[in-house]
Amino acid sequence: MVIVSKVLRQHYGGKLPLNTTKLNAQLNAMLLALRLPGGRWDAGLLLTTDKHINFLNKTHRGKDKSTDILSFPNYKVEVPGVLPAVRSESARYLGDMFLSVPYIEAYCRDNETTLDERMPILVGHGLCHLMGYDHETDEDFATMSEREDALLADYVRHLPSQYRRTKSRSNNNDI
Repeated sequence: MVIVSKVLRQHYGGKLPLNTTKLNAQLNAMLLALRLPGGRWDAGLLLTTDKHINFLNKTHRGKDKSTDILSFPNYKVEVPGVLPAVRSESARYLGDMFLSVPYIEAYCRDNETTLDERMPILVGHGLCHLMGYDHETDEDFATMSEREDALLADYVRHLPSQYRRTKSRSNNNDI
């Protein structure tokens, strides 16, 4: 589920630069495309500001800087992509992702892309982190990039038809 923080709404004067209904459809389509065991899984996606994400990054990762996305998994995953068996529907929750919309907007301006093109890439990246993938080593980066690419190629078919126009992942070395 996509949630917009109160401070982000205030930052934009109530007029967000992106379609949260579309973003929610993209998140749900990606969750389906993951083909996770045991039925439908969910994840949280909170849209926030640079200040909030900087606070989270400093508090949880020791990095005093803003970033585009932070992911907080609900489960400790030993093998990337292999989630624990869960017994109830309420336990099928991957975790939470926080995205700084102003940070992503600045990235888009600097890289001549749009929020519509960038957001699915970041959501896919965040979901991979929630499933235990990482990019600390070159090998891990290659494995995670492969999983992200497969997810981005597959999720579109799960989207409602009005949202199916999308672009594939381009230079993603910075996340």
